[in-house]
Amino acid sequence: MTTPQPRPEWDDSIDLRRWVDALIRYKFLILGVVVIAVGVGAAFSCLVQTPRFEATAGAVLPPANGEGGLGLSLRGYQELATSTAVIESIGQKLGLTSAPALVRNQLQVSTDEDEKERYISIIASADTGEEAFQLATQWIEAYDERVQAVIRQQFDGLKDEATRRIELLLPELALLEDSLTRFERSDSVGSSEGETARVLPEKDSKSPSETLGGGGSAGREVNSAPSISLELERAGMPSTRLTYLDLTQRLTLLRLSGLEQNLVEGENRLRELTWSVISIDQTRLSSLEDALEVEPRLLTASHNSDGGTAVDSEGNATGGEVMILNPVYLRLAEDQAETRVRLATNRKEAETLEAQNASLRAELRELGKELAEANASRDELDLRVARFRKAYEPASAELDRLQEIEPRLTAISSLSAISEPALPTSPVSPERSRNIVLAGMLGLMLGVFAALFLEFYRSTTPSQPPGRE
Repeated sequence: MTTPQPRPEWDDSIDLRRWVDALIRYKFLILGVVVIAVGVGAAFSCLVQTPRFEATAGAVLPPANGEGGLGLSLRGYQELATSTAVIESIGQKLGLTSAPALVRNQLQVSTDEDEKERYISIIASADTGEEAFQLATQWIEAYDERVQAVIRQQFDGLKDEATRRIELLLPELALLEDSLTRFERSDSVGSSEGETARVLPEKDSKSPSETLGGGGSAGREVNSAPSISLELERAGMPSTRLTYLDLTQRLTLLRLSGLEQNLVEGENRLRELTWSVISIDQTRLSSLEDALEVEPRLLTASHNSDGGTAVDSEGNATGGEVMILNPVYLRLAEDQAETRVRLATNRKEAETLEAQNASLRAELRELGKELAEANASRDELDLRVARFRKAYEPASAELDRLQEIEPRLTAISSLSAISEPALPTSPVSPERSRNIVLAGMLGLMLGVFAALFLEFYRSTTPSQPPGRE
């Protein structure tokens, strides 16, 4: 009967020699796991994974970068590269039946820019090199067409908007400007006497004092109904070409000037009559009346033998007495009568001038109101014209800019410096050597782990009795 061997105890300390011996003892196990892993990796790479080919293409983006409403930003061009419209165009060109999302997954787009230009590049992947090449080639064509279509659509929209704004603003602006730019010859507007008399101040051929019968005051002859051109030239206003509103304002000013001149003349004449002529006549009349009271009306005269009248040294008749009119009294009486008539006439003229001056002042106030209203109308018209011009001129400038761009629209909306794709000759995936190396490394790790696990299990399991062995 044999004595049972003691159970081995597991020590927490690490014995490297023991583990190395274990790895050497299980070397065939480790090698087998590595071989199996390499075989599985090779089989997966060759039989399971589908080869993928890639074709690269690129181009310089158009100069239209979104400024002025034409073109896109760099991000916009990148999003347009895989848009549904581009993908569907590629599908139509290649006759693809797959969903746009699947085709989009085969494309990788990237963009870049420097100080002068912006670039876009794409990587097209497919199961065969020919498919990848065709996909990249058709993408270049479809993308170029789509970029041109988008910029053309933007251009047409901007042009239609500018044209629509001009069509809306132009008739109203032309109507407003017509009232400012409709020129008429001055001699065809009011050269007739009737037209001139209607718009110019009415003047008699005599000055106001002569019209009222004022004697002794000099009046000036005024040509009746002068032409508008002559009146404007006299007033220092050019009259070669006038707008209708300007002509009306200038004629109003001319009439206003004439009325003011008449008022000044009337007031001067009234002042002259009141302060000078009438006062002098009143004083003269008073003096004449006093003189007539003192001067005898009749004189007594005597006749001599020679037929003459004899008077003494004191002026009394010495001969036969005869009553005669006093010549001095007669002259004073005549002067008194003339002075009374002139005084009455001048007073009548003064009363008439006062009434006329009051009427002129009222007419001047009315003309002032008319001129103020005309100026307000002109200011309002100028304001409306300026407002319409402010809206019209940018639209006109935008349309001119677009018309200048239109002949070279294709040049500024096309891709340039296109990098044509090359036909790939070798797949980019799967990478078989890499897969085999990774499988071998994984198998080695699994083999080492299995060997260490078996050694640990063996060392911790109790030994069997000899009889049972």
